[in-house]
Order: sequence, then structure tokens, then C-alpha cells
Amino acid sequence: MACYVVNTSAEDDSGKKKCTFALEDYYECLHHKKEHARALALQQAYARSEAATARDDAPSANQIRSLGLLGKEEESKKLLGQN
Repeated sequence: MACYVVNTSAEDDSGKKKCTFALEDYYECLHHKKEHARALALQQAYARSEAATARDDAPSANQIRSLGLLGKEEESKKLLGQN
């Protein structure tokens, strides 16, 4: 309120522009809209990260076969001494 009293007069309202930052800060202090938006964004990001499990990035069967780990059960049995 003091900003408006100091920067405006009955003849000239052009000083209102100087008060926009103070007014915005005042409304944020009253209503916390920016803080609420940040909290919602954090909650959404956390929910997305929880939904993305480690299995989403697991290698496919073709990738595992290319390592030579699948399709060689007989060799594995011989190595382990099983029939």
C-alpha cells in the first residue's frame, strides 16, 4: 500500500508500474500459489520416478543372447557337472 501512496497521485497513475513486484510478492505471501505449483510439480515428478521401475530398463532377451548367456544350457550343465 505504501508503494502506491508514494508513487501515485490524483493526477498521475504511472507510478503503479513500480509497485507490481511488491504487489506480486504480497499476493504470493498471502496465497502461496507459486509454492503450491512447485509442490505439485515435485509430487508429479516423484510419482513418475516411482512408476518407472528398474524392470523398465531391463535388457531384452536378444540383448542377453548376444552376451552368450542364453542358449548354452548344455555347456552350463557340463561345467556344473550336472546330467
